[in-house]
Amino acid sequence: AKALAMARRTGGLDIVLAADTQKDITLAEIVDELKTDARLGAVPVVVVAASEEASQPFDDRVAGLVKSADDLKAVQDQLEKGVGGDRALANDLARRAGDVLAHLAHGGQTDISSTLGALQGVLTNRPDEVALPAMAALGSAGGASQVPALIAVLADEARSESVRVGAANAIAGILGRNSSAVGAEGAAALQTVAASTAPVAVRDAAARALGLVQM
Repeated sequence: AKALAMARRTGGLDIVLAADTQKDITLAEIVDELKTDARLGAVPVVVVAASEEASQPFDDRVAGLVKSADDLKAVQDQLEKGVGGDRALANDLARRAGDVLAHLAHGGQTDISSTLGALQGVLTNRPDEVALPAMAALGSAGGASQVPALIAVLADEARSESVRVGAANAIAGILGRNSSAVGAEGAAALQTVAASTAPVAVRDAAARALGLVQM
């Protein structure tokens, strides 16, 4: 409900991601409120849910469904419709979508587990501004399955300092919920980065994550 109120105040939205599990409002209420709002009625709504049934009652009132990495194309299609092939703008909109998922995950009231594969998928093939919010979301909602991809980013000397730090922080976030999410091989990789000649911020972030490992 708070996010809906913020959407009304802000306006100028390019897309709305609406999860089917909310504590204080139903998905039907979200769609109804958006589609009857004069400023937001034309904004595409993409449902984040574990099953297709969640979006079926709304027919053409929702633009698509995100329930797996493959289904993230529903979001990308809607974003690209409004940018006319402008890749830089598309990346900016993808960044905003990642920011929304990171915010939802950090709040702890919305289950974004169905999008974890898609979030992991942008770590290697999208710009830093897209990868960073994706890693923030993974840090808040990811698990052991996402750790290897994050470690790969952290260990990649070709990646930027901010992205490597973001990867380490995401690993630390996962370890904060599950201290055994990193196995012996992952712990060794963290140790290697912490003891390397990487920038100080990267080494410190790797060391903090390593300190949370329990095997």
